[in-house]
Amino acid sequence: MIKSKKGNTHLLFKWIFGVIAGAIILAFFIKFSYVHLSGESLIEGNRILLTVDNKLDAFGVKEGTDVFDLKGEFNLGFDCGVLSSGTPESNNFFERKTDKIIFTQPKINERYFSVWTKKWEAPYGVSTFYYLKDKNSVILFVGPSSSSEDFVNFVGRIPSNMGIQAVDTTQFNPGDFVSTARQSSKFTVVYFGNPTYDWSTLKSQYGNFGDLEVVVVNLNEHIAEVYDTYGNKEDVFYFGDEMLYGLIFSGSKFSCTKEIAMNRFNLLTRIHLEKVGRIMSKENRPVCVDLLNEARKMLENYQFALTKTELYDLLEKVGRQNLQLEREDCPTVY
Repeated sequence: MIKSKKGNTHLLFKWIFGVIAGAIILAFFIKFSYVHLSGESLIEGNRILLTVDNKLDAFGVKEGTDVFDLKGEFNLGFDCGVLSSGTPESNNFFERKTDKIIFTQPKINERYFSVWTKKWEAPYGVSTFYYLKDKNSVILFVGPSSSSEDFVNFVGRIPSNMGIQAVDTTQFNPGDFVSTARQSSKFTVVYFGNPTYDWSTLKSQYGNFGDLEVVVVNLNEHIAEVYDTYGNKEDVFYFGDEMLYGLIFSGSKFSCTKEIAMNRFNLLTRIHLEKVGRIMSKENRPVCVDLLNEARKMLENYQFALTKTELYDLLEKVGRQNLQLEREDCPTVY
């Protein structure tokens, strides 16, 4: 009898040990699988960002447009020189800095998105601008299509695959686009000239469906008013049509990307300033030395120009000075 009890106790201990050991092994494999899957997610997130960055690198060699296929749906983020994949609160969030100047919406969650590149010259080449847009982001132009050649030409330069819609100011009725807004993740109305309906009116029509932003552009003054999805207003100016396209595709995220572009512009201006100094040290013809000296002074002012008026004024002067150098058969600034 006593022997039997001892045998049962021995079996009981073996059973308890087996349960505990099994639980430990199971927990190990669960944790290993979790770490393995998390690691795979991180690798996948890093891989897709590298793929996007490399695709943009190759595509930015020349101006053009295309549709990128990511071979799957990813939660891509674009924020002031940083690409990201996933969401910050998730375990598969990954970030990657980029040197590209990208104007786009904050998030792209589609397998396909359109890309358009343009060279920004001011007046010398500064950088390539990238404009990105997915099909669920809607941009609607409201402008004088029947009376303004500038507006028609501006719209006409945008590739069709970027999916821009346009309506004449006199024909714009917000109710006509409710269905379009309902199917969009972001709906941007861009007025060229005085708005016929203010942000509050448009918000009442479209605000329940997705993020609404409104941009009011003054083509003659190179300025714009930007209203974010909460109705907050920001006054901005743009430096060239290429930057205006950037404003349209990025909306309320424009200012930070514009600052990156202007820093690139200042760097290129310093490089051209140093170039002029080197040319002057080797140039003996008085007429060329005088013209180069004037160009040097303009570039010095151009480098530190801050206001819209200064920038546009010096843009024209530097361009004219370069033409004058060319006419006199002198070395040019660019």
